Amino acid sequence: MIDPTDPLERLPQHDVSSASAERIRRRVHGLLAQRRAALAAPRVAAVGQFYHRFIEPAALIGLGLTHLLWALSGTLAVLGP
Repeated sequence: MIDPTDPLERLPQHDVSSASAERIRRRVHGLLAQRRAALAAPRVAAVGQFYHRFIEPAALIGLGLTHLLWALSGTLAVLGP
């Protein structure tokens, strides 16, 4: 039964073409299959999760700080004493 007080029910609905719906369905099924395969191989999933959660952000922060220090040293060289 549809609840009229449900905020999701108040959202507008947009019809899409059957080709778009099929493309979206295939994409979602592909993503679900990837997730299912990742859950079947927990060690690989754990390594990937560790990489994306810790290694990648640390590398990006280091790269950003390096760029910031490079820009500051260039600015100080131009404005120098």
